Amino acid sequence: MNLKKVIVLSTLLLIFNLLKGQEDFDKNYKKNILSIEFIGVSGSVFNLNYDRVLYLTPNYHLNLTLGFGYFPSVKNWNPIIGIPVIINLSMGKTKHFFEIGTGLAYNSGLQQSGYDYLGDFGGNSSLVDVESVKGLLWSSRLGYKYQKPSGGFFLRAGFTPLIRIKTFSDLKSDNKFIPAFGLGVGYSF
Repeated sequence: MNLKKVIVLSTLLLIFNLLKGQEDFDKNYKKNILSIEFIGVSGSVFNLNYDRVLYLTPNYHLNLTLGFGYFPSVKNWNPIIGIPVIINLSMGKTKHFFEIGTGLAYNSGLQQSGYDYLGDFGGNSSLVDVESVKGLLWSSRLGYKYQKPSGGFFLRAGFTPLIRIKTFSDLKSDNKFIPAFGLGVGYSF
């Protein structure tokens, strides 16, 4: 059995197990989160995220993150905008969780000859040959989440690598790996 089949089968078994064990253990659990994240899963620098817990057990949370990332224009560069949609699985007890997630992010920014703000430094830092880039990124998350069941302060930190999988411009669409880290603070309600 190849690795792809093992991953798909394991994911399906995990989801089935979660759905089978679903119970309403705490009707007062706060399932909404608003947070501000630095770097993170959108491919831009500042992100405003809304998370909604879709599925809840005492040891697992399955939540959906929708966000808007923005980095203002610097040195006459166009602003960078990112829109992520991420599904996260949080594993832990009470308020401390290990979190993994995956999804897609639409990103609009720029690229110039020798420099790509998404991780390619070729040595040329002039502002010539600047070209707008719109693309699709595969986004992921591996890290820590702090969320109390009663709501209030929220914290998220972790490794949030990106892979550019599609470019909607004349630039060649290469699968470029972009290592990133995210730190978010917010409020759950």
